[in-house]
Order: sequence, then structure tokens, then C-alpha cells
Amino acid sequence: ALHLDGARLAADLGSAAAGAIPEVEAAMKHGAQNIKTGMQAAFSKSRHFGQVAPTVSYDRKGFASSIGYEIGPTIGGSGSLAGLAVDGGANGGGGTVDVDQALTAEAPNIERELGKVLDGLL
Repeated sequence: ALHLDGARLAADLGSAAAGAIPEVEAAMKHGAQNIKTGMQAAFSKSRHFGQVAPTVSYDRKGFASSIGYEIGPTIGGSGSLAGLAVDGGANGGGGTVDVDQALTAEAPNIERELGKVLDGLL
């Protein structure tokens, strides 16, 4: 699973108005949704691991100003094949699905949106 960590952001927001938290939450959630969609697309393209795609989800982690999301396949059933799909097996095979591309593509968008929120606080 990929992790978006808002811990560093929380330090910056510590002195900011509490009203900024919903905007940060919205930016992070939007980014998590886009990464989820990208990961689903990556699994869907695979002839052998396409069944993993519907198991990809995200969960919000943290409380109040500690905002983060964990994104990835749900372990159990088809989702349990995700490790093989991404990392490959001990005896070869798998390792054909690149889920990092979804994070790489979305990271600049998340940074831009969070930058807008922080700029609005100054």
C-alpha cells in the first residue's frame, strides 16, 4: 500500500487557523481518490492480475489535524494477489504491475493544492 503522510503538514498547520483543516482534508482525499483510480487502472491492464483492481480502496488515517490516507488493495480474496502482482513471486512470475506510477502522477497535484491552502493562510 502507498501512504500519504500529512504529519509534516500538521507541523506547519499547528499555528494556522483550524479552518484550514477541511481544505487540507479535501485536497488529500481528492488525491487519494485519484491515486486509487490510477492503481485500479494499473491492475486492470494486467492479463493475470486484473481481478485485483476492484479491491483497491483507501482509508483515512489519523485524527483531527493529522491527516493521511492509505491506498491499496484490500487483503483477502483477489486483493491478496497484489503483492505478487507488484513485487513478483519468490520463484519468479508476477512483478508486472506498477502502482507507483499512480502516486508519481498525483503527487505534484496534491502538493500544488496543499500549497494553495498554505498560501491562503499567510
